Amino acid sequence: MDVKRRQNESTGAMLRRFSRLTKQTDYLKNAKEKQYSKRNENERKEKNRAIMREHLRGLRERLKKFGEYSEDKFREEKKKLKQHLDI
Repeated sequence: MDVKRRQNESTGAMLRRFSRLTKQTDYLKNAKEKQYSKRNENERKEKNRAIMREHLRGLRERLKKFGEYSEDKFREEKKKLKQHLDI
């Protein structure tokens, strides 16, 4: 957006004109929406994450059921699963 100072126009008047133009064009609103918008990930990644989440729940329950649950063992299994799903 380009606003040039008119002849015999004060700086304050120019800034008011500029702010009025930005409000009318919704320039700032659109810029803020783009800044905080989240990109859509591709379907494959979303599906793999959902599959991983379900597998990890099952793994955690299985390890607890057999009394073998430890963070180290869980991390190892999680790492193997990530490599298998390419996440």
